Amino acid sequence: MSTGQEIADEIKQITARTRAPGVDAILLRMINGAIRQAERKATMFWFTLTEANGTTPADTGTLTGLPPADFLKQDHTSGLTMVDDEGVKQPCAKDDRDIVLRKTGLSSFGTPFYSLDNEIITIRPLLTVSRVFHMMYHQSVTPLATLAANNAWTDNADEWLIGAAGERYAVSISSPKVQYFTALKTEMWQDLQRFNTARMEAARARVLGD
Repeated sequence: MSTGQEIADEIKQITARTRAPGVDAILLRMINGAIRQAERKATMFWFTLTEANGTTPADTGTLTGLPPADFLKQDHTSGLTMVDDEGVKQPCAKDDRDIVLRKTGLSSFGTPFYSLDNEIITIRPLLTVSRVFHMMYHQSVTPLATLAANNAWTDNADEWLIGAAGERYAVSISSPKVQYFTALKTEMWQDLQRFNTARMEAARARVLGD
């Protein structure tokens, strides 16, 4: 686990700017900016994955509580599940919204179809009873308010953040260390991707019994 301060201190050490005035405030913005940039990438990592639940009242086709406020992207490996009468999570089939809306009628059994469009989940057919749904998703982390704070990115991708935020800072001060930070950022991102893939494959093997 690392704090923003530990990441900033490493960047300052590499660039020999340990006593530059206002540097901590600048690096705080750059660390948060690097995280926001990463969240816009296609690759999502294990440390932003979490679960939320919501309900759909009877005879309505919308979910209350899903997606949550910190929703970033749905986990493509698990999707949406509905809790049945036995308390078992049953997977729901996902489709385009226009196709889902054609699933008319009411249903008191079975799992419905759903669409996720502009962060709105539509359920069809309409259910005759209220049901609880669960969704695995990647969450957007809370930005660091101060360098003393930490979050999922500083805890799990601190070396990548040194490279990504350090690159930004080095460019801003015309430091000769730009290439060093760029190489570190690239290498650490690839390491994160490899570890992420390994975790996914291990989880898949447990499910399949391999």
